[in-house]
Amino acid sequence: MKKIFIIGAQRSGTTFLNQVLNLHDSVIGINNDSEEPKTFIGDEWPTSETDYDLKYELELFRNKNYCLEKSTSYYENWYVAERIKNSISDAKIIFIARNPYERMKSNYRFSKKNGLESLDLKDALMQTNRKYKTSVNPYRYINRSLYSSHLIFWKNIFHDNLKIVLFEFKKSI
Repeated sequence: MKKIFIIGAQRSGTTFLNQVLNLHDSVIGINNDSEEPKTFIGDEWPTSETDYDLKYELELFRNKNYCLEKSTSYYENWYVAERIKNSISDAKIIFIARNPYERMKSNYRFSKKNGLESLDLKDALMQTNRKYKTSVNPYRYINRSLYSSHLIFWKNIFHDNLKIVLFEFKKSI
């Protein structure tokens, strides 16, 4: 079973792509509706493909050709790219990007709407080093939209197994 990882910044379309691909009969997705598994973040992670398969009981899905994991916490961390590559050498990575300015605005609006952000936009953009309790700094709105600074290590590790997809909705008039 081939392993595919969807990575990208929050508010860039990763959840949408994950949901669409999971509709296919040959795909087993390991994400649930409310939380990302973040398998390769933290102190313990599968060190081989066999460990990964056992963790998610993938032997129960022999009729599937692809296993799909989505995480917006992965792309900012070079060590995650190394962990995935060392554990699953032929893993495929799909990186979702959207217009950086639109992504940043959407991320800020989402954070405000969900009570994660209390500052106005100008102050929020200036105060990026605030304390947080999530796996990545949610307040780095601009930095999280500078994709090339994060993608360089993914490209160096995965080469042709990295696909970059630009995802943007166009508003019709």
